[in-house]
Amino acid sequence: MIKYRATHFQIHGAKIEEVEVTRETSAMVYLSCGKRESKKTEWHSYHPTWEAAHAALLAHAEDQLKAVRRRLQVAQGYHGNVKGMKKPEVANAT
Repeated sequence: MIKYRATHFQIHGAKIEEVEVTRETSAMVYLSCGKRESKKTEWHSYHPTWEAAHAALLAHAEDQLKAVRRRLQVAQGYHGNVKGMKKPEVANAT
């Protein structure tokens, strides 16, 4: 049977590969070369159709964008706090 492996490396980009699978369980796929792999890992996931693999990659990319936008907001807040700092006035000790 044919499955589609969606791989998402931020450095190397995303890709969808058609893979021949001899059998599958709820958690594993068995490749025709005799190797077995988890259906879902940090780096890839297996899907029944190319469209499902594409949707998974798109969801992953959107999650990454949301995380980067949140980090940008935090960094902008920090920048504003630092920029707005004033040197404290020292009272005369006489």
